[in-house]
Amino acid sequence: TYGCGFQYQTATGQYSNILHIGPFTVIAPPSTNTGGGVTVLIPSVPTQLISTPFVPTPSSSAPSSNTSSNTQSGYQFIRTLRIGAFGDDVKELQIFLNDHNAIVTTSGNGSPGHEIRTFGKATQKALIQYQKANNITPPSGYFGPITKAYVNNILIGK
Repeated sequence: TYGCGFQYQTATGQYSNILHIGPFTVIAPPSTNTGGGVTVLIPSVPTQLISTPFVPTPSSSAPSSNTSSNTQSGYQFIRTLRIGAFGDDVKELQIFLNDHNAIVTTSGNGSPGHEIRTFGKATQKALIQYQKANNITPPSGYFGPITKAYVNNILIGK
């Protein structure tokens, strides 16, 4: 598992010496333990919360919030997302952005009601707009731990 995860992270530019399999399961590489094999760590707190020292919380006066959301109530993002990502979570991110005044595009794929499963330049641009509007730094268009926690807090109603 570690070898496959390492190859995937390297190929997608996400390399780190710790393999994150899910929000609660982390595998440390052989070099970080004394037994020569891998160590599976299951922390009691999700890793993204441990490794993120500052997570801005949405306020009721956030400029980009919108009360009519098509994103499923209670939906929570798990993966970090960037250009090239593909999946249902990318579509949910586009829906969220379109519903929160950071329109991915005004027509065609990615537009409101026509969201797709591919994270492209239009999604990145809309995400940067959302990050700037909500003072999420850096506004990079990368849906990493800080932006993900911010959006997840909105989706659970915090």
